[in-house]
Amino acid sequence: MFRGSVVQDRDVPHLLFVLDGMGDIEYEELNSLSPFIYADTPNVSRVFGSKADAQHILTAAEGVVPSSEVGHCGLIGVDADLLPSRGVLETLAFINMPNGSVGIKCCIGQFVDGVLQRKALITREKSEFMVLDVISSIHDHRDLIYGVEFYDNHRFVLCINTTVVPKTNDPLQDGLMPTECSGVLKEMVIVAENKYPNFPFLFRDAGIYSGALPTTSNNTAFVSSPVLRGLFFFLGWVVEPITLERIMISVRNAAPGDVVLVNVKEVDDRSHNRDLYGKIEEIEKFDFLLNDILPFVPDKMRMVLTADHRTLCATGNHATGWVPLLVKS
Repeated sequence: MFRGSVVQDRDVPHLLFVLDGMGDIEYEELNSLSPFIYADTPNVSRVFGSKADAQHILTAAEGVVPSSEVGHCGLIGVDADLLPSRGVLETLAFINMPNGSVGIKCCIGQFVDGVLQRKALITREKSEFMVLDVISSIHDHRDLIYGVEFYDNHRFVLCINTTVVPKTNDPLQDGLMPTECSGVLKEMVIVAENKYPNFPFLFRDAGIYSGALPTTSNNTAFVSSPVLRGLFFFLGWVVEPITLERIMISVRNAAPGDVVLVNVKEVDDRSHNRDLYGKIEEIEKFDFLLNDILPFVPDKMRMVLTADHRTLCATGNHATGWVPLLVKS
């Protein structure tokens, strides 16, 4: 078992498959095997050899439960301490943020029998109507709202363009939250309480965007989740939607030193839902995708199959510990 970048040789291109949350424990109902080992994946075995002989890697410091963005940083050798908040990363996935602006994760909650639920059971159309109605109804700080984008039935991101020059990546330390940003959020909360008392607006993970990291690479990330899209925008990678055609083109055109990363988010989704056999199904679906990609992979390309973290079907949560690592040089 080791910890460090899986991109080891800059003289060749790399194709990195990350089965999101694939790491797991062994289950009695799977004959005491993990979902990855149990899954029927003939193409994985043909390319990488026996899964039982896989190496093991830590994607974060021992004892740390990594998020997806931290786990991916561990895999590609980026210091996760350089990252802005998740609010900034998710906002970057949808909005071209100005330097010094603040990104915030937002969601609409709902009171059900007097108990606050963090996920309102409403349509995306209703969610968008409520948020835009609230924004159009505020007065003192509306001009500071640079952009708002929706990505779920109850979730959206907010970019606030401040006039304060940030000194750190901490909005509280820079005085942004108590002044300009807090004014925007406070006014939105008050308007929402008056107009939609059963649907409170909730805000978290605010952070300052200080610009993308400089890069000279020509790396490409095929990712779907907002936080990973924002992560790779921040790292200066090309971010593409996950389509077989685009993956084939990137793989075929990759030059020495380039990294093509393909994230399979559905494995993690099934894990969070504690759907053990659904997780196995998604791993097996990846095996078919691998078979479709293989004819376009140059002989010189180094292929890696691993995960960014463990997500246990037993709990539905991320967990500490190693994940499998398979390499074909």
